[in-house]
Amino acid sequence: CRRRWHFTEQEQKDEYEGWMEYVITHIPEIFPGIENVIRRQKEEGGLVCVVSHSSVQNITRDYAVHMGVQPDAIYGWDYPEELRKPNPFPLLDIMEKYQLEPKDLLVVDDMKLAWKMANPLGVKIAFAAWGKQEFPELSQEMRELCDLSFDTAEDLEHFLFD
Repeated sequence: CRRRWHFTEQEQKDEYEGWMEYVITHIPEIFPGIENVIRRQKEEGGLVCVVSHSSVQNITRDYAVHMGVQPDAIYGWDYPEELRKPNPFPLLDIMEKYQLEPKDLLVVDDMKLAWKMANPLGVKIAFAAWGKQEFPELSQEMRELCDLSFDTAEDLEHFLFD
């Protein structure tokens, strides 16, 4: 909002407060099949870390409602702006906290900001194309940038577990 519409600090704060008022009372639907991926990842001993522009409060609520599990780590809007996606800080922190290397991670996202976060570290990124079917130009760019691309959550599930 600052770059595109030149919001002032007050306008940015007002936008955030309005968004929080909305998301507190509205639980978003999730993409079909993603709950199976998340649950199975956890059941099979894998980690689920969320890097989002949502707040921890909303992410924990939405995971509880839709999946009955909680992420192992959440890097959301609650972090200072300079540490949020696309800054690679969340991935660096995950690797340090869990003694992982870039080859051990897979970022799954539908936005270029995730690619900007993962690519400099050599972390593979999978384009979650199921959320961008109505945007063919964006989908094409992400398919070209990302290491992997999945049209459905079920496709991702087969890749991860079959």
